[in-house]
Amino acid sequence: MMSCRDVAARLAPFLQGELSFPDRLSFHQHLAGCPACSRAVEMGRDALDVSKNACAAERDPRAEEVPAQLVRAIWSACYCGG
Repeated sequence: MMSCRDVAARLAPFLQGELSFPDRLSFHQHLAGCPACSRAVEMGRDALDVSKNACAAERDPRAEEVPAQLVRAIWSACYCGG
């Protein structure tokens, strides 16, 4: 079974579905008995969702309420190519 350190090291590949079956099984076994790592996985999922949603739409309908220069500055800072 994985340790907390192992889970932390494999968190991103786990969230991206890149772990092998044996590693996923060991990961889930660890999570079943470790509330701290379970919370870390939930937080990681939330962070991924937020980052995906932040750059998913090409245009936010609220953009008309915000000065165009500010919208351009925000989009140019987005690492998703926005």
